[in-house]
Parts: sequence; structure tokens; C-alpha cells
Amino acid sequence: MPLFTVLLDFEGGTYVSQVRALSVGEALISWADSLRTETIEGIGPSERTELTRRANLAVEVVQLRGLSKVWCQSHLLQGKLALLHIVETSSCFVNSTHCRPGRIRAALANLKCNSATLE
Repeated sequence: MPLFTVLLDFEGGTYVSQVRALSVGEALISWADSLRTETIEGIGPSERTELTRRANLAVEVVQLRGLSKVWCQSHLLQGKLALLHIVETSSCFVNSTHCRPGRIRAALANLKCNSATLE
């Protein structure tokens, strides 16, 4: 199951958390359901309920132009902007069954790097 990193910018603070979900929409629902409001000044239980309600309604999530697996969503919570960025994050761990060290080396060996492209 993919890992999603959710970044919330609200009232001058940036709050980062991760959830596992099958899609970006499900990631937002899971994130909102598990949001610890006591760690975010200005967001209480009623704002969390509103975020969960909007996530369940599938309020528009916009994929950022020119980027892969990166989305944005904004909300007004009591007249204050809450900006979310959602990134589908690689969950490749060296000891996991789907990402063995040999596979990493093979993938790196397949990369072709021309010094002219680095200038």
C-alpha cells in the first residue's frame, strides 16, 4: 500500500505526517481521521470534523502541474487558510521484500549520466 506524506501549512506552522492508503483521496480521509488537533494551534475538534467531512466528500484535490504524485488542496477554517500538500512517497526500504539491495544496484547501474547534463 502506498505511503503518502501530508504537509499542512496553517497559521505560520508546518505540520507533517504520513499515512498509508490506496489513493490520494483515501490518504486525506485517513489523515483527517488521525489528525492530532492538540499539536496544531488553532485547529480543534470542530476543524478536524470539518476536514474529515470535506475529505469524505472528495473535495477537489489538484495534481500539481508538471509533477508526478504531488497534490494540493486548500481549505478555509474559521476564515484562515489551511494549505495541504500531499506527496505519494516511496516506501522502499533496503530490507523490504520488494526493494532488495541488488535491485537498487541494478537500477542505479541502468542510470546513464553524461557530464554535459550536469553543467
